[in-house]
Amino acid sequence: MIKAIFLDFEGVLTTEGSIVRNILYPKLKEYATLDELRKMYEDARCGKLSLKEAFAKIPLEELLKTADEIKAKEGATRALSEIENKYPLFLASNHTPELFERAIKNLGIKKFFKRIFVSFEMKAAKPDKKFFEIMLKETGYSPSECVFVDDSKTNLLTAKEMGFVTIWFNNKDDNSRNKIEFDANYEVRTIKELTSLIKKL
Repeated sequence: MIKAIFLDFEGVLTTEGSIVRNILYPKLKEYATLDELRKMYEDARCGKLSLKEAFAKIPLEELLKTADEIKAKEGATRALSEIENKYPLFLASNHTPELFERAIKNLGIKKFFKRIFVSFEMKAAKPDKKFFEIMLKETGYSPSECVFVDDSKTNLLTAKEMGFVTIWFNNKDDNSRNKIEFDANYEVRTIKELTSLIKKL
């Protein structure tokens, strides 16, 4: 029996699934290469360094302003409102607190979630099994009671191996994380499809 829904943030609720390539790099390429930005972001989102430490060569305000470029998918807020009426919702994101918090505030969606799990605070990032174990321990659910929605197959692979019901949000992108051989329990391509599916579970 399904008792809770865990949702990824970028690529599921937002229009962009790759924040570094599609948001940070276009805005900050005068300060760093794409590979440098990827390394900075990785260090920050896993809690190895603070945001300021990881992005030391980039003006902090310029970096924080990139969060304002993160936009919600059409119908995302309505979908969260409808799903919340059936299941408790939890947000599970690989992200850095400052950028994440600014984006969440801009989109006005924090109110829909019982709890928000962010990799920086957990010192573990999806697809690390530790990320999922922490969520389960702190919410009290077993994997079979939970649906995990993500636009990354590599993240969903871990979730499915642990016993979660998995939904792949297929954004039809060319990201390497989606080139692995893996079948989620379900696949959707729009917010409307996701909402309809969850209502039937």
